[in-house]
Amino acid sequence: MPEASTDPTARRLGPLAGLALPERHEVEGDVGITLEVPGPVSIVGVEARRGKSVTLSRRVKKAYGEMPKPNRGAGETVRLLHVAPDTLLCLAEDRAEGALHAELRELLGDAAAVVDQSHGRTLIRLGGPKARELLAFGTGIDLAPEVFGPGACAATMLGHVAVTLHLRSTAPTFDLIVARAFAESLWDWLKGRAGRFGYEVVG
Repeated sequence: MPEASTDPTARRLGPLAGLALPERHEVEGDVGITLEVPGPVSIVGVEARRGKSVTLSRRVKKAYGEMPKPNRGAGETVRLLHVAPDTLLCLAEDRAEGALHAELRELLGDAAAVVDQSHGRTLIRLGGPKARELLAFGTGIDLAPEVFGPGACAATMLGHVAVTLHLRSTAPTFDLIVARAFAESLWDWLKGRAGRFGYEVVG
């Protein structure tokens, strides 16, 4: 297992590095959608071992202040998404290579399997006043604010691509976590539908 990089400036070049370039496409002088690929983003999967779910919850709560409820996210520096029973997807931005994985392995010990997925997944950030309307083109999830509010997360299909969808804020700002192999397809899908609202790609 590779050790965490000691160089905090080491950066991963994701599959959208040459595509997610700054641009602005207005409709009637305005944009309703913003798109961003923040980076680097560390993405680590955590799954409680048999009989260790209580231990996992206790250690997570002690370190990060809260164990999110199912289908919810919590945390600031490290964002914890409770995506399935006893399973977390943990996100952190601008960490040294491997640092979040090493941190979680040390914290959780024998309570959980901890797998670094940073090179296998990509995060796309979607915002703007038309973000919910755009997403509604591709998912059957009820995205009404009173149903899918800040902190909510869900596994869903967006168009033909499987994603983990997380609402970060009321702005609204959504994080879309997708397998690396499908990142370009999802990016094209988002931009194609964002055109009717006007969009800006934030560099």
